[in-house]
Amino acid sequence: MDMGEFIENPTLEVATKSDLINTAKGLNLAEVRLSMKKREVRRAITQYYIEKNVFAAEVLENIPEKVPASGMAQLELEKLRLEREIKLKQLEAAEKETARAEKQWEHELQLKELEQDRAEKEREHVLQLKELEQDRAEKEREHVLQLKELEQDRAEKEREHVLQLKELEVKREQDRAEKEREHELQLKELEQDRAEKEREHELQLKELEQDRAEKEREHVLQLKELEQDRAEKEREHVLQLKELEQDRAEKEREHELQLKELEQDRAEKEREHVLQLKELEQDRAEKEREHVLQLKELEQDRAEKEREHVLQLKELEVKREQDRAEKEREHEIQLKQLEAAEKERERAEKEKERAEKERETEKQRKHDLEMEKLRQERRDQGSDREERFNVSRELRLVPPFEETDVDSYFLLFEKVAVNQKWPKEQWVALLQSVLKGKAQRAYTALSMEEEEAESYDQVKAAILWTYELVPEAYKQKLINLKGGIRRIPSLPMRRVCSWTVGVPQKQWKRIFGISGS
Repeated sequence: MDMGEFIENPTLEVATKSDLINTAKGLNLAEVRLSMKKREVRRAITQYYIEKNVFAAEVLENIPEKVPASGMAQLELEKLRLEREIKLKQLEAAEKETARAEKQWEHELQLKELEQDRAEKEREHVLQLKELEQDRAEKEREHVLQLKELEQDRAEKEREHVLQLKELEVKREQDRAEKEREHELQLKELEQDRAEKEREHELQLKELEQDRAEKEREHVLQLKELEQDRAEKEREHVLQLKELEQDRAEKEREHELQLKELEQDRAEKEREHVLQLKELEQDRAEKEREHVLQLKELEQDRAEKEREHVLQLKELEVKREQDRAEKEREHEIQLKQLEAAEKERERAEKEKERAEKERETEKQRKHDLEMEKLRQERRDQGSDREERFNVSRELRLVPPFEETDVDSYFLLFEKVAVNQKWPKEQWVALLQSVLKGKAQRAYTALSMEEEEAESYDQVKAAILWTYELVPEAYKQKLINLKGGIRRIPSLPMRRVCSWTVGVPQKQWKRIFGISGS
């Protein structure tokens, strides 16, 4: 702010509010606050200069305390314009931030994909190297196993050769011992013959000496032949050992050649892997350059779109104002129409309700008349049946009571009663004639009150309770007979429950949680 210009004419709008506040701080005016309006700050500074005899007192009168109404309207318009500009800038900044975040996210995704590709290829390379190492280790193990097998074969052949030599030695010793034993026997025989035939022995002594000498010569020849056989077998064994050694050396040379080939293959694959990595690096660098170019193009497109967006926002603002005014007019018209329609609908609904109530009243009256007629007809029919029904005649058809299967007995009794068309009021009279045991005692306990004793359902419930055929017992029977129910799936649930368990139809829903349909 130019203070000289302000001092020359303090009433002019030559400074902004921030300049005035900075000036007040420089003058150490403690009463000046940021929340004060611009004219108040200007009056405080002017008052300070008046006190310092820089301004005349008349200057303060030329500075208005309040802004005129037209000025307030202009300020309000300026404030609204600034707020709208601030909102537009905030929207633009948010869109820029969103676009930048999207681009950054796409860039990170591309980098992640590149890293994943490179990591995947490195894993494949490591797997290939591991496979090569495994193959080499497998071949080495096979070679070691082959060498072990050769050693085992050689050791086995040596053991066989030693066993053969031992067998030959043992056989030779056995032959020699056998011959010696035979010789001793012959000597004993000769001694005996000599004792018996001294004369003949003297004559035959020379012959025996000759025979012995001949046998000894034969024995010596046999020993020489055995020695020659053993030497021949030892020479063959040595030749076999030499052949095995040559085979092993040959296999070792082949194994070394295979190892060299594997090393060469691994080196070749490593070189190929290095080349692939270089190509990947080049591709990634190329993609990054392309990505940078794409980002620049996107930035240009975004700037262009932002300019277009600003124009569109301005157009939308004008259009929105027009649409809002038009919609308000249409809304008022629709509200009036809706109010008229609502009144008409309420009147029609009231009329409809009144007619509906009249129809329901008429239907109820007709229903009451029909029910009264039916009750009268039933009372007439009941009196006729009672006059025709003879209890003593029907007693012979009542099935005998079975205490071992009470629930099935009631099913049988009810089936007979329905088939014979017995009045239900007479069922208790027929039933009590065959009761016995605990069932008779239960009926006797009910006989104190006439209404309970005459109700078949209450008599039946009391007897079932006496025999502990309560809902829990029915459930347990159903569980136990579950297999039987599965074997007749074509029958309805009502008949299955009645035949296999004996549950009264009225108690199905309460006991089993099913309907009686």
